[in-house]
Amino acid sequence: MSRGERDARGAVAGLLAAATAIGVGHLLATAVGPATSPLFAVGSTLIDAAPQAVKEFAIQSFGTNDKAFLLAGVLAAVLVLGAVVGLVAARRLAVGGATILAFGLVGTIAALSRPVAAPVDAMPALVGAAAALAVLVGLLRGPRVRRSATAPEHALSTAGPSRRRFVAGSLLVAGLAA
Repeated sequence: MSRGERDARGAVAGLLAAATAIGVGHLLATAVGPATSPLFAVGSTLIDAAPQAVKEFAIQSFGTNDKAFLLAGVLAAVLVLGAVVGLVAARRLAVGGATILAFGLVGTIAALSRPVAAPVDAMPALVGAAAALAVLVGLLRGPRVRRSATAPEHALSTAGPSRRRFVAGSLLVAGLAA
């Protein structure tokens, strides 16, 4: 696999992992409470931490849509960071995986820092991060299978899934995340 193909696969896998984390976290938040969605929790934390001048600028610039623009910005940032994490993970899967778990921890801390937070509020971010990690590893590493029963032990495939399997897996994840 060429370096360009590896990087493209990494970026797609990271983007899909981030979309999965957001989707799973948001879905679980419907059961736990809407404010526990990692996207909403991080957005609310950013709003709370913003200086008053920044809040006033946002209200003057966007009117009543200021929070929607902030959430769209957080969503865009998460997706871009997901692609960057995927690029890193394509070269060093452990570093990419650890970064996804760190982002899950940020979402967890944001949800638990809300004024009326309960321990269950951590669930959407934690499960979302676990799902993202599974997607990242599954798309980049794929199943490890022997090529034939008589092949030498170095024939164990560690290069990741074939192009066809990667595209099929990516389409499946994209469909489920949507």
